[in-house]
Amino acid sequence: MTDDKIAVPSGGSPRAPTPGSLTRWDTAYHKWKLLSPRFRAAAAGAFVSTVVLVSFSVAKAGIAPRIVSTMAVLASLVTILGLFDVKIREFPSLSRRAAGGLIYLILVMNVLAGTGWGISSYHQAHRAVDVLAMITISRNIDLRPDGAPATLDAPITAQRDDIVLVFQAVDHNPEGGICTPFAEFLVTRRLSGNATAPVAAAPGRPVRVDLPRGGTNVHLEIALKDARQLRNCGVDLRVTSVKLANR
Repeated sequence: MTDDKIAVPSGGSPRAPTPGSLTRWDTAYHKWKLLSPRFRAAAAGAFVSTVVLVSFSVAKAGIAPRIVSTMAVLASLVTILGLFDVKIREFPSLSRRAAGGLIYLILVMNVLAGTGWGISSYHQAHRAVDVLAMITISRNIDLRPDGAPATLDAPITAQRDDIVLVFQAVDHNPEGGICTPFAEFLVTRRLSGNATAPVAAAPGRPVRVDLPRGGTNVHLEIALKDARQLRNCGVDLRVTSVKLANR
């Protein structure tokens, strides 16, 4: 590369280079300096934001993000070629005016895509996860205040603060007495033999139980508490909703 420098007058605008005195890279640099500061900032922003979005899309699984990133790279490449007025045989090129318009279009699209991506990522990280179909429940038929508690196991498929459950109580033997209007459940989480404080749960109302950090499964015990203290009062426990959610 030659050591010739682009002469810049006191006004700050680069002077036209002497023909044959500059290499291709020096010529590209000279054309870049001829652009307005606002346009250079827009072009740099479009390039950086495209690189960031492409990096995230490549890390994501699925074909759709990779197709979008490939199209963004091609659009940016064509824009750069037009911006610097580079001509390559059998490669599409744009006029500088068209390249300028595309620069701003790419910048706006990247901002919108980045904003949408951020909102989507936040939603995915904080949305409630339904695990009702994956639970295992036992001893939930003819549950009595003085009997063994029912047990429920649910997988922790996403890291969340709580497991939110909704129970339903049905009288096991209506002829023996109506129990459901007075039924209340006490939910206890057990981990490695240690039990948490029981959490009261009324039928039909959501109850929250905190989840262990880093766990893959939660084990709960659900005991029946009868406000009338009738030992012969039995209910069938049903679970209508189980979700992992943040507070």
